[in-house]
Amino acid sequence: MYLHKIVMKGYGVTKDLELTTQFNDNGSPRPLVIVGKNGSGKTLLLSQLVDSLIEMKRQKYTSISEVEADNFFKSGMKTYINTEVNDSLVELTYRENSKVFKYIDFMSKSPTKSATLHADYEHFSTISSDAKYIETGYFKSIIGSNIEKEIENNIISYFPVHRYHVPAWYNKKNKPLGFKFVEASIGHDYDSLIKENVLNEVEAWLLDVLLDMYLYEIDRQEVLIHTNNNGYRKGIEEVQLGGTNTTLRELINKILTVIYKVKYKNIENVRIGVAQKSNRRIAIILKEYDRSEVEIAPTFSHLSSGEAMLLSLFASILKSYDSLSKTHIKTLKDVRGIVIIDEIDLNLHIEFAREIIPELINMFPNVQFIITTHSPFMLLGMEERFEEKWQLINLPNGEEISVEDFSEVKVAYDVFVKGYEGLKAEHRELVEKLKQDTKTLIITEGKTDWKHLKNAYNQLKMETEFNQLELEFLEYDEENLKMSDSQLNTLLRELAKVEHSRKIIGIFDSDEANGKKYASKRKHILSNNVYAFSIPKPLFRADYEGISIELLYQDSDLKSEDVNGRRLFLTSEFSTTSGRHLEDKMLTYSDNVSKLKHPKIIDNNVYNADDINVALSKNQFAEYILNQEEDFNNFDLNSFEEIFRIIKEIELL
Repeated sequence: MYLHKIVMKGYGVTKDLELTTQFNDNGSPRPLVIVGKNGSGKTLLLSQLVDSLIEMKRQKYTSISEVEADNFFKSGMKTYINTEVNDSLVELTYRENSKVFKYIDFMSKSPTKSATLHADYEHFSTISSDAKYIETGYFKSIIGSNIEKEIENNIISYFPVHRYHVPAWYNKKNKPLGFKFVEASIGHDYDSLIKENVLNEVEAWLLDVLLDMYLYEIDRQEVLIHTNNNGYRKGIEEVQLGGTNTTLRELINKILTVIYKVKYKNIENVRIGVAQKSNRRIAIILKEYDRSEVEIAPTFSHLSSGEAMLLSLFASILKSYDSLSKTHIKTLKDVRGIVIIDEIDLNLHIEFAREIIPELINMFPNVQFIITTHSPFMLLGMEERFEEKWQLINLPNGEEISVEDFSEVKVAYDVFVKGYEGLKAEHRELVEKLKQDTKTLIITEGKTDWKHLKNAYNQLKMETEFNQLELEFLEYDEENLKMSDSQLNTLLRELAKVEHSRKIIGIFDSDEANGKKYASKRKHILSNNVYAFSIPKPLFRADYEGISIELLYQDSDLKSEDVNGRRLFLTSEFSTTSGRHLEDKMLTYSDNVSKLKHPKIIDNNVYNADDINVALSKNQFAEYILNQEEDFNNFDLNSFEEIFRIIKEIELL
């Protein structure tokens, strides 16, 4: 059973969210990662997901461990209805083969108004006829019946962020959150889907796994052993028979080996063992290549907080699946279900977040992971591990975004993990080059900006206003130097620490983090003849939040076609629903259509009826302009003039 669709309207800060989860061709679910600033509704969304799963459990059991009697897990509060609307709707759709289950949570300040506003909603007749709704304005129910095998064959686990406090929405009439170990009885479920402080329970389970393996999955036979004096003595031969517990031990060892990859680069494997009799607890034993085994954690209390958290998370997933009565595990691919983790990167070092979490998630391909994070490093790791086979959703609006929207991710990781030494080496080399000339040096972000500016400079310096400018551009491509928004900012800050006889000016696009910051003033004086500013926005781009350098050209120039019929496109040219070109219906944008909501340049993934990509790359566009190719040699450069006016002002300082 997997989550297939989320609809949230008028709930908290979320005004209108519709999200369909994605699946691979083989039917396995893609991980869903939710990001957003504090207060953007991440935890509220997860609380609704957990509430829906608890209500599904209620369909099977007369008594469940998460709530007391007929209480709800999440208290209904009309204060969560967005202040701008009359009511809120949360609809979550789950599927298992041909079965469809819907969880509906509807709250109304005025049921009379809601009757008019939602008359066309397919389930509103069910809502409006409910006695409790008529009386209170609250409705909550599961639509769909016979939820039994779905609970028996799928794990459902929620790892909350509130390790040490209870959230405001939790119904305090229920039991404390966490595990309760009670002998099971018919109609009752005592294994909570809410997982808190699970390390002790995981350790106890692992001891049981090892004990059962030694008792039931090893055959002991009496054998005769040849001695040195050509005699024989009796001995015991142990033969591993295999079985569920043997498999579980092997799978746990695989998880541990991945977790310890960060600390031990020469790792061969890690396994669980049992400590000495005086302290009968699970120990962690490591084997490096060409070395003997060593006990690195005699008990779980010796684990670091990051190791303990990751082991508790992913071993608990395996433990939950092992507890299902109808399942038999052979590989981690057998584990199915839904795992919700709030702030998965909590208390984790960035190497764990980037390298280990994505790999562990990838080990459970048939588990639908729904997680929130504040870590750009984890997002980078997810992109590297899954490429396009995962979803990144930004709240409160629920738009699908890409890691490219976090331009500083890779740079930040290099700075934190590898230190500044690599960057400083590049900077020192560049500083030496700077001493060799006296012209004002222009450094731009990206491999194309300098080409546009150099072309504009070559044309405009013919005019009286700019003929005194003596400029040099740092010319590079990404093979010999990378210069993102963040890297340019870091470079300028380093250069500002050294005295320079000539002026150095960094020019940013205004659509990224530092570019937006530098756009706050006409020019910024850093230190030691180092300056920075962002590309001024022309009047005809006034409705753009930020611009890249290509947007200084008029649309007619921007859309110039090369000899192969390729050109740049604007997001405004396409339907944000279908991705189809608004004028030429034979053209389609094949990437994530949510990217079309923001005014930007498109230089890839535009296909014609013959499945040919007709988008021109930004780099090729810049090359055509710099080389004054036909049809690219007579562009309107008026919007570039303001850049060179700012450079003139800096030269006069």
